[in-house]
Amino acid sequence: MVANGMQWYLTAAMSLAARYEGTGSCGGGGFLRRSMAAISYSPRTITTATNKSPLVSPWLKIPPVGGSHFYSLAENKVKSLLPLSSETTEENDILCIGSSHGWLVFQSRGIDRSIFLSNPITGHRINLPSIHSLYHPPDNVNKRLFSIRSIILSSCPNENDCRVVIIYYSRQGEKLAFCTTSGGLTTSTTWTCLPSPLTDYCNIVYSRNHQLFLALTEDLDMESWDLRDPFSPKRVVIEGLECEDVEEEWGRKERLSVQHNYLVPDDSSSNGDLFFIHRYVAEHVQPDGSVVDPTESEDHIGEDLPYKTWKFQVFKFDLTDKQLWYLDDSLEARAIFIGLNQSFLVSAAADFHGLIPNSIYFADDYPLIPDRSFGGHDVGIYNYKDKTLKPCYFPCDPNNIKRIEPCPLWFTPN
Repeated sequence: MVANGMQWYLTAAMSLAARYEGTGSCGGGGFLRRSMAAISYSPRTITTATNKSPLVSPWLKIPPVGGSHFYSLAENKVKSLLPLSSETTEENDILCIGSSHGWLVFQSRGIDRSIFLSNPITGHRINLPSIHSLYHPPDNVNKRLFSIRSIILSSCPNENDCRVVIIYYSRQGEKLAFCTTSGGLTTSTTWTCLPSPLTDYCNIVYSRNHQLFLALTEDLDMESWDLRDPFSPKRVVIEGLECEDVEEEWGRKERLSVQHNYLVPDDSSSNGDLFFIHRYVAEHVQPDGSVVDPTESEDHIGEDLPYKTWKFQVFKFDLTDKQLWYLDDSLEARAIFIGLNQSFLVSAAADFHGLIPNSIYFADDYPLIPDRSFGGHDVGIYNYKDKTLKPCYFPCDPNNIKRIEPCPLWFTPN
């Protein structure tokens, strides 16, 4: 399997080099050298295709939006792949809104708000259906900038019967819709809305063990969707996610923080455990790290100060028994990755070069606000065992926070 996988990488690199040789934008030899460096083989990180694990340690996609620049955790350096082709609109007209199964997801900023998948390793692009038939943005949303909150895939879109699910903005709040791809082609002409009384979805993941999409709302309601038959989606309400606060006392910093919630499936476990994560983000942080309450000042000092993640709480949820329990100081050697990307974990982080076990690798998933000096900056590594933060490529010191556009996100090469 390793030899075959390496041969596939070599073939892909050669094919891409030949495709772009003599174009002027990138000579064949130069591109081949960059491609081979970017997909360098590490025997410690290759896994078999049967368990669908990442082939290498995850990468962090970094600006610019149209380029393919990634920070490799394993090698502690930036890798460059082929940028988006001329078929794509100008760089300022697209947003990278997610990643899933080794594919990046882009959306046009323009009136059409077109969406497409792009594999930066192979150069393959898949156009997804137009969202005009379902998209009715609320009046207070900038229609040119926002239409999709989150997007995930059930599998690589080159496989048969892949399902693509989005959380999109509507007048009723954030709702769900899906389309299908198969063999690298879109097999849907429109998005199909998923009927549910719930609104304000904040996170959605796919559990391969259970073959279910799991959706979470801001009110911590959860439901599952079975989309194996696209003509007959099946919805089930999931109870038991209520969790009591584990803090003995809530201080000022907790009160001045917002809580973001994530689901992360563990498909490596026999019973398909699900992790439920609280991310605490202080909304207004001064350069010295102290938190400000703008309402305590007549001048609302602090409203233009950046936000910053400072703490996590992790729970494990058994989908079969509907049991929930708090993980105090260990993630059982896992490394968890959250942000705009489809949430995922690496079950034996010590086996992946460059990964820190019992850690949460987080990236910013706040919408970028125009004319702000910050945004996209909330990136780092949280050690769940000793409750400490460290930077990941970008500085995390409040005194050095700068705007990063577009937002970095986690990516698993495929």
